[in-house]
Amino acid sequence: MPDYQVISVDEFSGVTTLSPPSNPKILSGTEALVQIVYLALMNSPGRSINYPDDGSGMTDRIGKTNIIEDGHSNTYSELNIAVAKVEKEIKSHQSTVSDIDPAEFLVGLEVLSIEEGATLGSIKIVLELLNGSDDRVKLTI
Repeated sequence: MPDYQVISVDEFSGVTTLSPPSNPKILSGTEALVQIVYLALMNSPGRSINYPDDGSGMTDRIGKTNIIEDGHSNTYSELNIAVAKVEKEIKSHQSTVSDIDPAEFLVGLEVLSIEEGATLGSIKIVLELLNGSDDRVKLTI
């Protein structure tokens, strides 16, 4: 389903952020799916009146977990759980839509890596999306 662009990808770091470009465009296909996944990951439960349980709560974790102190595996496990939750929610919402473009249909979502971010206490997450057209796209948050 086409939507206006509200996310931007930094051309140097490749990191995706919630900041509409100065000249937003209408997204469709794989670009729309990337935006859907990003917004779902950055959402926290309780923010939507229609879907109060939706969201990963990832924004509650980012900046509060130091991957050096608590161990890489603990943070990786928490992120995998959050990503699996969001994947299930997106697929559930997509199951109610007929005639969805295969490029906008989420087939799979996987955490590829987590790293310490550019600022103290932040993390950078690299995910891979698989859509209904068998396209694989990397998303860095």
